[in-house]
Amino acid sequence: MEERFNSIIERLHGGLMPEVTILAVSGGIDSVVMAHLYAQSGYDFSIAHCNFQLRAEDSDKDESFVRALGEQLGVNVYVKHFETQKIANEKGISIQMAARELRYAWFNQLANEHGAVIAIGHHANDVVETMLFNLAKGTGLAGLHGIKEQDGIFLRPLLWANKDEIERYAQQNNLGWCNDVSNESEKYMRNIIRRKVVPELKRINPALVNSSLRTAKRIRLAEDFMQYAISQLALVETRGEDVYLKKAGLEELPGKEAVLYQLLNVYGFSYDQVNTIIKSWAGTGAIFMAGKWVLNIDRDYLILSKHDRAAVEVVIKEKETRLNVLSEKIIFNTFPILGYKISNDPAIAAMDYDRLTFPLTLRNWQQGDYFVPLGMQGRKKVSDYMIDEKIPVNLKSKLMVLVSDNEIVWLVGHRLDNRYKITKTTQMVYQVTLQKK
Repeated sequence: MEERFNSIIERLHGGLMPEVTILAVSGGIDSVVMAHLYAQSGYDFSIAHCNFQLRAEDSDKDESFVRALGEQLGVNVYVKHFETQKIANEKGISIQMAARELRYAWFNQLANEHGAVIAIGHHANDVVETMLFNLAKGTGLAGLHGIKEQDGIFLRPLLWANKDEIERYAQQNNLGWCNDVSNESEKYMRNIIRRKVVPELKRINPALVNSSLRTAKRIRLAEDFMQYAISQLALVETRGEDVYLKKAGLEELPGKEAVLYQLLNVYGFSYDQVNTIIKSWAGTGAIFMAGKWVLNIDRDYLILSKHDRAAVEVVIKEKETRLNVLSEKIIFNTFPILGYKISNDPAIAAMDYDRLTFPLTLRNWQQGDYFVPLGMQGRKKVSDYMIDEKIPVNLKSKLMVLVSDNEIVWLVGHRLDNRYKITKTTQMVYQVTLQKK
């Protein structure tokens, strides 16, 4: 087992070169075996333990055991206490979901603080149980291949080993571990799968775990190929924080529901939402929300944008040269009019420097704002301009305006105000350029 484990972690760690590896150790047999295998491998590591304070004295006993294990192995131990029940009640979610969110948030924090990767003791049986659990709830390809061996900073070096192998290694090496009695409770769905469903399936196929691992690998390869094929279709454009999916390209595809689901699932959209989006395909203006993302059906695109964009109000001094605002970089330059050529790019505004009153202000547009669009003489409400220009609903809230002495001089990235344009009397040009980060 040691030889197989060493080859696995050498491969997993090979391209990552982390400053440190932190093992998630609960005190259960799986994570304890992982810790001992890491210790004999020669890799430097630390241990992280979550005390969810859900099992009274047993939770504290697990913590004490893990601290003693760290001392025995000569490694540092990080411990975090969570008010799991309180968090679950406040968020209206299950205890298991609250524990998962708290656990992974802390692991990510540790990884950022220490430049670390996090190793987790999931094994082959967990893959089978996850596949069955997801299948019972309904899932796509990602749910059918279960747990990944590597997912960003998270490594799972025991996925190849089944539970019997882990128990045998622990017994042969006289290892101690903690038993979590909640693993026996059938009020948790995963325990029902482990205790009742898997044994029945093993009557049909005694090699269920190994065959499921092979199936998971084939499904993962199929998903990888599908993602590659989708990337070759050039359906996606990224504009700053916003994502544009080409309707025309999607419309021509067989099985567009599956393709669109692969594209939207990463933003939190469900398969049912995808079907509803397709039914609303012909119209424009329909809005769909998932997590922090809003999808708007426009004429030519499905447009994804974050709906938690912060308010903007920034003062721009006369000598300002550049500014970072949310996902945009804004560059300020002054040029003599001689030899200056006006660009047709809407991301570049060229205005008469002497017409401006500094400091300028960059802010979100507001109801009641108006300006004089370039080429026109009369005032126009910004809200009416957006309607006329068919700016998608979910992008309207992101529109920023550049203001001089309470007058809008530029709808950023869209239209200059006619009163501030370059004329025959202009001597200096004030150029503002919007660059996407």
